[in-house]
Amino acid sequence: MGADGPSRVPSGPKGDRGDRGERGEEGLSRRTRQALIYLFAVAAGLALVALAAVWQQSRHNADVQRQQAQMLELKLCTTLGRLAALRPPAGDPVGNPSRKYEQDLHGVLSELGPDLGCR
Repeated sequence: MGADGPSRVPSGPKGDRGDRGERGEEGLSRRTRQALIYLFAVAAGLALVALAAVWQQSRHNADVQRQQAQMLELKLCTTLGRLAALRPPAGDPVGNPSRKYEQDLHGVLSELGPDLGCR
């Protein structure tokens, strides 16, 4: 490298153009085409297997969620039924405001089960 940039080697005049070589085959060779087709088929097959696995897993997850929802519904309805079975102490709600509160609370709790579809 010189101070003014890269140094160039002087070149002479351009020579005559040589003979053109033989023309090669167009496109891919048969072996290359077969390899590409095989690779595409393998990739498509693997994609189908993965899709089937995802579909199967989503069905399994939906079944598990349905079972869990049924268990939760059973537990919730059982608890609400037990709460509704409890009776507030008898007494005059006018003379004892806490009795009124307990009776109102029992009324709301006893309606909650049927509102949610519990039997």
